[in-house]
Amino acid sequence: AEGLRAWGQALRAGDDIAATVAALTEEYLADRDRALTETELYLAAVRRPELRPLARTWFDGLVGLLGEYADPAAATAAAFLIDGALLRALSDQRPLDTEGLATALRAILRPAT
Repeated sequence: AEGLRAWGQALRAGDDIAATVAALTEEYLADRDRALTETELYLAAVRRPELRPLARTWFDGLVGLLGEYADPAAATAAAFLIDGALLRALSDQRPLDTEGLATALRAILRPAT
C-alpha cells in the first residue's frame, strides 16, 4: 500500500502516464529481493487462501490507481501487463524493457470518461 501511494504521487506529477508507470516498474525491480518476496507471496496465495487478501492488495490497488487515468477495463489490462512484465523481468533476470512496456501501456490505456 505504501508503494502504491508513492506511485500515485509520481503519476500525479508526471505528464506521460505510460512512461511514468514503466519507470516506476523499473524502479520497483531495482529492489530485487523485495520484488521476489512479493512475487513469492502471490504464488503462496495459490495454496494458502488466508494470504489471498494480502496478495490482492497490489493488483487491486494498481487497478484503482490506474483507474484515475483510464477506463476500468484498460486499467485492469494495464495491471495485468505490469504483473506480466514484472514476472518476465524477474524470471529472465534481464533488465526491464521500459520502452517496450511504455509502448504497450500506451496501446491499452485510454483516458477515463
